[in-house]
Amino acid sequence: MKNFFPSILLVFCVISVSCSINNSNYGKETSIVGTFVMNQGSGSANGSVTHYHADTLTNELFNEINDRPLTGEMLAASFGSEKGYFLMSEGNSSVIEKVNLDDFKSEMTSASVANATDVVCVSDTFVYATIAGADEMTSGELLKIDATTLSIKETIKVGINPTKIAYDKGKLVYVANTSDLENGIMIVDLVRNQTIDTVKIETLVNPVDMVIDVHSNLWVLCEGEGESPKSNAGLVRISYNTNEEGERTVTNYPFGGYVGKGRDGIAISLGGTTLYYINEGTYSMRISEDDLSSAKILFPEDRYSTKVFDAISVSSRSAEFFATVSDEDKVVVFDSYGLNEEDKEILVGENPGKCLFR
Repeated sequence: MKNFFPSILLVFCVISVSCSINNSNYGKETSIVGTFVMNQGSGSANGSVTHYHADTLTNELFNEINDRPLTGEMLAASFGSEKGYFLMSEGNSSVIEKVNLDDFKSEMTSASVANATDVVCVSDTFVYATIAGADEMTSGELLKIDATTLSIKETIKVGINPTKIAYDKGKLVYVANTSDLENGIMIVDLVRNQTIDTVKIETLVNPVDMVIDVHSNLWVLCEGEGESPKSNAGLVRISYNTNEEGERTVTNYPFGGYVGKGRDGIAISLGGTTLYYINEGTYSMRISEDDLSSAKILFPEDRYSTKVFDAISVSSRSAEFFATVSDEDKVVVFDSYGLNEEDKEILVGENPGKCLFR
């Protein structure tokens, strides 16, 4: 019995990580796997990446590997099969930082562009990014970028203020647009490199995040408008297939009021059959439902049932849930049932957002 208390203390220290624990195996393993927390940073602190795997935590992963920080705030990030891409911004100027995911070493930094809003890797060949228009009269653009050289190959006109990109593998790119003049989703054919459809969203406003389900239907989170709880907010499902008239079916799932951060507040299950969203708590709903009445609280413990997290992510390795508390620089880790009976949380970099997995 004399060794029992020290053993319990050691387990607690590993789970409730509160400092940077360096992994000396970086660069020696075949590849770095696990959970990667994207920390946005702030005006006074650069964005960063936190790596978490097997109860080992490393803050400032990019810094440790490359002996320099990522520059500016992190607006977005995307992983391909071998490379990672980080959209970093200082003021109106943005660059894409490309890393090799096997060792997290930087391979190159793109030329700067103005007013970038999102980046998504669609293959080992191409990356897409969006930039907002310079003013209320100028269209934004979807940039097709060579993944090897990070040079811009083509530009496609989109809405004035594109907020988010979603990619349906091998098929389509979706661009969410939000402005006083536009409120909808533009659909881009990757083969033809042109917009093939624009879906207007009625009633609900300000689409800021999107996921794609098992049937290739698009789910959109609209954050609404006004003070919290915001009005005209909710979820929208847009069908992948068109009817005989060439139109896509649009189904609205309005919230009574919305309390949440917006972007990063929606996720999809590994099988693509269950939707997760944040609104005065975190909820799960089968994609086959016609309204929100069947939605269930995802984190049933009293301390979390009404907690408004800033981002929700589902691990592709373990099906665990990672829920972000940005103002406390931490991520709460729930098991695949939505429970956190061991008070498992990790302290990460400044202003964490969504997590990526490998």
